[in-house]
Amino acid sequence: DNEQIYNLTVNDGSTTQLSCVDNDGGALRPYGNLEVNEILTSNSTNAQIKMKTGGKRIFVPQALEFDGTSDYVDMGNVLNITGDISITFWMKTNGSWDNTWNALVCKGDNTYRVARYSTANTIGFSLSGTDDVNTSGTTEVDDSKWHHVACTYDGANKRIYVDGALENTDSTTGTIDTSTQPLRIASNAQDSARAFNGSMADVRIYD
Repeated sequence: DNEQIYNLTVNDGSTTQLSCVDNDGGALRPYGNLEVNEILTSNSTNAQIKMKTGGKRIFVPQALEFDGTSDYVDMGNVLNITGDISITFWMKTNGSWDNTWNALVCKGDNTYRVARYSTANTIGFSLSGTDDVNTSGTTEVDDSKWHHVACTYDGANKRIYVDGALENTDSTTGTIDTSTQPLRIASNAQDSARAFNGSMADVRIYD
C-alpha cells in the first residue's frame, strides 16, 4: 500500500528521511504542502517521489545567493516602465536585514524599486513620480524563510502582497519617472550600501 504524508517542510540545515513505514515498496505520497529549503535526495536509484497535491503548493526554490556586499544581477538600462507595473519574486534573508533600504529589485533610486522599507523589517514599494512615493507592507520578512512578494501599480493604486495576502493598498496616481540607471537584483546602483544579503528566485516584472 501507499503511505501518505501531509504538510511537510524540509528546513535549512536539516536532514529529513522519508521512507515507506512497512518497507513494502509502496509509494510515499505527499498530499499537502511540500516546501523544500534544502537538497532533496534519495539513496536509492529506484526511489520515486510522487505528488498528488489537490491544488496544494509544491515549492523547491532554485535561487541565487547574494553576499550583501558585491553580489548582484545587473540587467543594464532596460524596462523604463512609466505606467502599470507588477514586480514579483521569492526572497529569503540571511538572518536579519543589515542595511537601511536593502535593495531587492531596483532601477536605481529615482524610478521603481522594491526594497526593505527604511529601517522596518517589512517590504517597501517605491515609485518616483507618483503622488505617494513610498508604500510599506506589514509582515516582517527578515526571518530566514522563503517569502513570495508581489508589488503592483495600476495607475490608481499601489498594492503589496506577501505570501499571497494583500498587505497594503495606497491610492496613488501619476507617471513613474524614467531613469538611465541599470535595473538590478539585490543592489541599488545609486547606493551600493543597500546591497541585499540573502537569496532570491523567480524575479518577474510585468507592464
